[in-house]
Amino acid sequence: MTPRPPSDDSTKKNDDGREKTAARKAAAGRKKTTSGTATAAEKTTTDGKTATAGKTTAAGKKKATAKKTVKAGKTTPTGKKKAAARKTATDGKTATDGKATAAPARRTTAAGKKKAAGKTGAAEAGPERATAGKAHPKAAGRAICSPAVDGGDRERLLTGTHPDPHTVLGAHPVPGGVAFRAFRPYALSVTVVARNLRAGLHDDGDGFFSGLLPLRDVPEYRLLIAYEGTVRETDDAYRFLPTLGELDLHLIGEGRHEQLWRVLGAHPMTYQGVSGTRFSVWAPHARGVRVAGGFNHWDGTGHPMRALGATGVWELFVPGVGEGELYKFEITRPDGSRTLRADP
Repeated sequence: MTPRPPSDDSTKKNDDGREKTAARKAAAGRKKTTSGTATAAEKTTTDGKTATAGKTTAAGKKKATAKKTVKAGKTTPTGKKKAAARKTATDGKTATDGKATAAPARRTTAAGKKKAAGKTGAAEAGPERATAGKAHPKAAGRAICSPAVDGGDRERLLTGTHPDPHTVLGAHPVPGGVAFRAFRPYALSVTVVARNLRAGLHDDGDGFFSGLLPLRDVPEYRLLIAYEGTVRETDDAYRFLPTLGELDLHLIGEGRHEQLWRVLGAHPMTYQGVSGTRFSVWAPHARGVRVAGGFNHWDGTGHPMRALGATGVWELFVPGVGEGELYKFEITRPDGSRTLRADP
C-alpha cells in the first residue's frame, strides 16, 4: 500500500508542536536560571546578614569591654562623684562606636589617676601650709619673723659686748604678731604672763628663750622664770624706756652736769608703775657693761646695760631690786678683757 504524502496541514501542526515544545523548554530554562539567580541572591543576602550579625556581635563585645572599662574608671580614686559622672557620660556617648569606646575610657581613667595623684600630693603638702596660715592669719602676704635671737646678737650678748640689748630682748612688734625674747642663764623655763595671756617661750639654748604670739600690741606682761628648786615672777627689765632724760645726757656729754650723784650710780625708784632700781655708769671707752649683784648671784650675764648714744653713759632699770642691795659693774674693756668694778 502506497503511503500518502503528508498534507500541508499536518506539516504545519508538526511544526507548531515543535515550536511549542522548544518554547516550553526555553521557558523552563529561563525559570531555572531565574531560580538559580534568586537562590544566589538569597544566599548572598543570608551571608550578608550573617556578616552583619558577626559585626553586631563584635560590636557588642566591644561595648561590653567598654562598659567594664568604664566601671573600672569609676573605681579610680578620684575622690569626687562629679568626675565619675562625667566619665560615665563621655563613655556612654563613645559607646556607639566600638573602636572609639576603648581609647577614651583608658584616657579618662589615666586622667583620673593623674588627678587623684595630684590631689594626694596636695594633701600631703597641705597641712604645713594650712598650719602656718592659721597660726598667723593677719600676716597674709608678709614674711613671718623668726622670734629667736640671731647669731650676731647672740654672740654679743654672751660675751657682754652688746651696746643696745633692749633692741633685741623684751617684746617687739614684728610681722605676724609680737616677738618675746628673754635672756635668763640657768633658767629651766620662761613663761610670759599677762592679763589674758599665759604662754611658755621656746628654749633656744644658752639661756635664750623666745616666742612669737599673734597679738596686735605689746601688752603689759611679766616673766615667770623657773630655776632648779624655785620659781620667780618678775617684770622684764627690757621692756622699759630709758630712765635718764635728754637734758641730763646733753650736760653729761658736754661735761657740764653739776649733780652727777643724782644721775649716775644706783637709785631706787618707781618707774612706769614698777618698783626697782636704776643703774647707770659713765664708761665712754667700754665695749660693754653689765650689772652684777646679790639679786643675780653676782653673775651679770643676764643683765647687760645699754649705751645711751655717744655720751658714754650705760643704763639699766632692774625691777624688784630695792634699797640696800649690793652691786658692781662688770666692764668689758676695748681689748676684750673684763673687770668687775665698784661704783665710783
